[in-house]
Formats: sequence, structure tokens, C-alpha cells
Amino acid sequence: SIYLFSDHLKALETFSLESILSHIYYFRCRDYIELLAQVYLLPDFLSEHSKVRLVVVDGIAFPFRHDFEDLSLRTRLLNGLAQQLIIIANDHRAAVVLTNQMTTRIGQRQSTLVPALGESWGHAATVRLIFHWDNSQRLRASEMCSLQLSLRMQMVLK
Repeated sequence: SIYLFSDHLKALETFSLESILSHIYYFRCRDYIELLAQVYLLPDFLSEHSKVRLVVVDGIAFPFRHDFEDLSLRTRLLNGLAQQLIIIANDHRAAVVLTNQMTTRIGQRQSTLVPALGESWGHAATVRLIFHWDNSQRLRASEMCSLQLSLRMQMVLK
């Protein structure tokens, strides 16, 4: 319709790199204490910035991979973090994306890629995407997790 077209033209007038970057909020967390604190403060931030619909935690494993002698404490902190992020996603109608490093588990006959934080952490997500290379093609293996649905698909990304 004409109304939608004029709205698009108005949006294009202000569309620039600066306008895009001015709506991206970035918080650097150097260790697990800073990450836990930031997630604790996140609900207030999202209430003040009600247009935010995407929260990305890039490298969830990094703060938890070092300086943890007590693995049960690490597991409890990670599970609590996952629960908080699920509540935040639901309460603020925001998508939460976590990236997790992969590591190689070496067996007697073969090696396999596994999530750096372990398989149990991988089940905290409702959708799990694993990207990998196969020869020169980048592939994505997708695994959707829920109580009633388990679906795997593979597709080529160009």
C-alpha cells in the first residue's frame, strides 16, 4: 500500500551506519562475576530500553572455563544463569542467543566435537545450532530441543 511505501521511504532517509550502531548496546564482561552481575542488572536495563528484542552473550563458556576448581559450583552458577536468561526472555519478550565454544573429545577410535561446557549445558537451550565446515562448504546442523520435539536438519549455507 501507499502508506507502507511512504513509511519505508522515511525510514531510508535516516538509515545509516551511525543510526544502526546507536541502537546497539554493548557490555564487556571479563570474568564470570562480571557476567553474573550484568545478567542480574539486565531486567532493569531492558525495562528502561523497552525496544530491545535481542540479547546476545557471545562466548558463554569463556568466563567459566578457567579458575574453577569446584565444578559443582560452576554447574550451579551456569544453571542459575540459564534460568535467569529464560525468565528475562519470557518477561521482556526478547530472544536470547548464547554462543558456546566447542572442544574435541578424544576417544579410543575417534574424536568428536562437544560443547565446551558439557552436554548438559547444551540442553538449556530451546534451539541448538551447530555450525561446521565440510570440505570447503559451511554447513549448519540444527537440533531443536523440547519435551515433545526432537528434530535434526542439515543445510548448506552459501
